[in-house]
Amino acid sequence: MAHMDTTTEERRMTTTIAFDLAALVAALEADDPARIAAAYADDAIIEIHNRDHGPSAPLVVRGHDAVRALLEDVASRELEHRVRRAVADTRCGALQIRCRYPDGATVTCSTAFDIEHGRIVRETRLEIWDA
Repeated sequence: MAHMDTTTEERRMTTTIAFDLAALVAALEADDPARIAAAYADDAIIEIHNRDHGPSAPLVVRGHDAVRALLEDVASRELEHRVRRAVADTRCGALQIRCRYPDGATVTCSTAFDIEHGRIVRETRLEIWDA
């Protein structure tokens, strides 16, 4: 019987946990904070740059409970979310989301994130608001 040696790459591929991009997109468009939060690791960090938090002083959200609170706050605003672009592999991903407030104001959010063990561990968001 021939000896078959598993390469390091093959071993790594078998232990990689897939990131479920389709589930995240569906949760975002449904504005479901619990399902969105499921995509984040327990020690996730989100860095947000927007009209109130510029590059020198971004809003930093740390840990799953804080991420969940942020997502619940966003959901309370009754925004409509449409994911325009979404890409991800086992290591990283990016989204572009168009958000619309009930009064018609819009926000475009572009986000890039790092993935470990199938969950988001670090995310950087750039939000552009209507004037």
